[in-house]
Amino acid sequence: MTIPETPKPNTARDLLLIHRIISRALEVTRQKGKEYLVAGFPDAVVRQGYHDYIHCLVAVLSSHHLTEDELVFPQLGIRIPSAPCGLLSADHQKMVILLDEIKTSLDQFDEDGSKQAIGSILNSLERLKDMWYPHIEIEESHFTEKNVNQAMSDEEQQSFALQTSKYSQEHISPDYLVVPFLLFNLNAAERRVFSANMPPVVTQQLVPQVWKEKWLPMKPFLITE
Repeated sequence: MTIPETPKPNTARDLLLIHRIISRALEVTRQKGKEYLVAGFPDAVVRQGYHDYIHCLVAVLSSHHLTEDELVFPQLGIRIPSAPCGLLSADHQKMVILLDEIKTSLDQFDEDGSKQAIGSILNSLERLKDMWYPHIEIEESHFTEKNVNQAMSDEEQQSFALQTSKYSQEHISPDYLVVPFLLFNLNAAERRVFSANMPPVVTQQLVPQVWKEKWLPMKPFLITE
């Protein structure tokens, strides 16, 4: 599905973009984890980058679901009654269990870098993947651009975007890892759309300069061209 590149507020587009970020990260963590489980890590920097990348995936997915449960479903779901928000929230609760498993395994990985910890992370990621794709298919089939535009005006979508962005930022950290993770799990065109409303200081100074040393270990897992 092509992401519409338009300056006007677009709640459906924003949902697609965050789903793309998470979906790509799920695939990268699984693919790279399988490689490291067999061959080990090439060096300590890549090992740290893999750890940070998984941390960001868990943080972003947790924040995304919390934002949906607290803001999106109560406000938008009532305007699109066909959307099965109860089912979607129930899915979130099931995925919380898997995310907690990943966090526990990541703590073990942080301590000893063992293949056992990687294996546990991969096991949880596989089960998460099996839930994730059917889940977002339901969301995207109901919260379409047509349905959202019929339910909310441009002004309402603009206000809603600011509200959800603020809420999400309050429940996610650290910014010096998470923001590059969000930006560089998108291709250049998608990234341009996603970052359009970000303060220039973030995209032009913090990410490429001030924060770069901290997120650089994640570079092998990101799209930085």
